[in-house]
Amino acid sequence: MGKPDAIWWQRFRNGTRNWLHQILGGNPKSGAHLTGERGEGLAYWYLRERGYTIVARNYRRPPWREEIDLIAWEGGELVFIEVKTRTAASAWPAEQAVDQEKRRHLLRLGRAYARKHQAERYRFDVLAIHAPEGSAPRMQLHRDAFRQARAALNGRQD
Repeated sequence: MGKPDAIWWQRFRNGTRNWLHQILGGNPKSGAHLTGERGEGLAYWYLRERGYTIVARNYRRPPWREEIDLIAWEGGELVFIEVKTRTAASAWPAEQAVDQEKRRHLLRLGRAYARKHQAERYRFDVLAIHAPEGSAPRMQLHRDAFRQARAALNGRQD
């Protein structure tokens, strides 16, 4: 028998996870995944209070696996927002988790979305959230965080 293809395997794994969830109860998501979801919910309201109009959450475009956490308009500019949430102190700031590989995926997905929606102006923001248990979350918005990477892809230097 040959090796199962990736789509079949993913469907099998997801179906098994859902089946176990129904039988055993409980939440099959990891603690990190739940922290990320909580952070994205906080980010949604934080950005809305600052005038962003959110148009998509957890945007994916098959066949690519990556996703954009939030897509919004701020004025006449389309904004792709990557949310990074931490619950504990770390030697590395949350925003540093958006490494070169992650930026490359986000840039590719964002450019495709911008073309599809005919957006001439767009940028990538990173929202770092530090949300320890029992404390109010602290948020730091890094506007146009990928300016240099985006300029290099467009063949120019800023």
